[in-house]
Amino acid sequence: MPEWNIPSDLQTLIDADDDSMWDCDDWSPIALTVSGDTQHDGREIELAWQIEYETIGCTGYEFCDRVMAAVETGDPDLASLLNCGDTESAACVIWVETEDACRRLLEIVWPMVT
Repeated sequence: MPEWNIPSDLQTLIDADDDSMWDCDDWSPIALTVSGDTQHDGREIELAWQIEYETIGCTGYEFCDRVMAAVETGDPDLASLLNCGDTESAACVIWVETEDACRRLLEIVWPMVT
């Protein structure tokens, strides 16, 4: 599994980006994106930590269901923190609101894609 290596000046990098985002390809084939200036259900989110995986052999929805099942088994407290509303047929997209939740999610998803 790749090393968890988030820049110490992450907020500065996001603030300097025109799209208020920071992307990391260390987890390829999973794309990791951290976004600022985000809202969800009418409330401000400091940072949204998103993973995206373009699925092979199943739809994004099916893969998302597999991830949810694995999370419920391996880290049940994490399940309620996952937001899957951006998942589509071609890609599973899951975002969380904290770095810790994202790291825990990647620890579960990584073995599923490698």
